Amino acid sequence: MIKKVEGNSPGRLNWNISILSEILASKSQYKNAAKLLKPVCSKSERPEYISSYWEYAVKGKTRSHKEILSDILKLIHNNNSSLTYFGKYLLENGYYKEAFVVLDKVSLNVAFKRQNHLHEQVLLNMALAWRMSGGSDDKKAKIKAMLNEVKKDRWLTSRVLFLFGEISEGDLFQIADLPKKRGEIYHYLGTITYREGNRDDDLKYLLISLETKLERQNGYKHAYNLAEKLAG
Repeated sequence: MIKKVEGNSPGRLNWNISILSEILASKSQYKNAAKLLKPVCSKSERPEYISSYWEYAVKGKTRSHKEILSDILKLIHNNNSSLTYFGKYLLENGYYKEAFVVLDKVSLNVAFKRQNHLHEQVLLNMALAWRMSGGSDDKKAKIKAMLNEVKKDRWLTSRVLFLFGEISEGDLFQIADLPKKRGEIYHYLGTITYREGNRDDDLKYLLISLETKLERQNGYKHAYNLAEKLAG
């Protein structure tokens, strides 16, 4: 069956195989879809292949999340771009413990730390993953140590401290001078109230966050996925 979709280059072949695995998944053949896609992930490490492999493997229910994650980390090796994308994907789709593991792996890379703006996004996503997974003190200390390694930024520091529960939303709103910043705060409020089981406020906050329509802002996709889950 694979021979029928072979193209003229490895990249084309990988793409065709990914389409075939998508077709199998659409028919609920998740185990076969994951098995077919796994070699592609190892060869190309393209982020979209990695996230699809996770989805198929999880839905196939052949192994635990921890075992699947360990498998994927071996496939990705130390590709920071793929790790960052995958960690963000896990966070956006509610796999908070797994997201922390992946993002922590990125944070340890010295070369990646030189990319300050990317390092900050990883740090924020780790803080949110920590909060949503009922994080431990040692993980919190690790994030605070990371915070000391990046360029001092009041907005960044305040967001992390808010996720730690060390400052209030009122304190954070005082320095949110742009709509996108306020939208991000509402995303955090919606996420936290969701975690706490507050069904009166979580969807309300998430919808306010989405009203910014800033799809590229940090947390937009996560807010959208949570709102969709609550609305459904």
